[in-house]
Amino acid sequence: MRSVVALSLAAVVHRHAHPTELRLVSRFYAPYGDGESFAFGMGAGEKAAYDPVQKIAYTASEQGFLNAVSYANPSAPHLLKDHALGFGRSLTDASICGGILAVAMPAAVKTDPGSVMLFKAATLAVPPILK
Repeated sequence: MRSVVALSLAAVVHRHAHPTELRLVSRFYAPYGDGESFAFGMGAGEKAAYDPVQKIAYTASEQGFLNAVSYANPSAPHLLKDHALGFGRSLTDASICGGILAVAMPAAVKTDPGSVMLFKAATLAVPPILK
């Protein structure tokens, strides 16, 4: 199966203080590579992180790529091809905190310490404080 990055869901409130149901708004199939390559069972969405401020979901793939999907319009998510980054080896995690995107990559020898790369979430630039 293709990897589903994220599903857009809408909470429905029926005169209650809390949602009473969820409805599927859309779904997006992530590429496993450089923003172009799609295939079945390729690990395109090993982990995903969502930036609620920028409305962008980032996917870390087993194939070593980080892709970004815009959810500015939840009913029509689209790939931000200029945000695709290749790392040459598997990515295992992605997380966002305070506008900083952290992406984890294991070492070539899995029992050795890996690395965590940090980016400004909206631009995928290395934050100035880390240069």
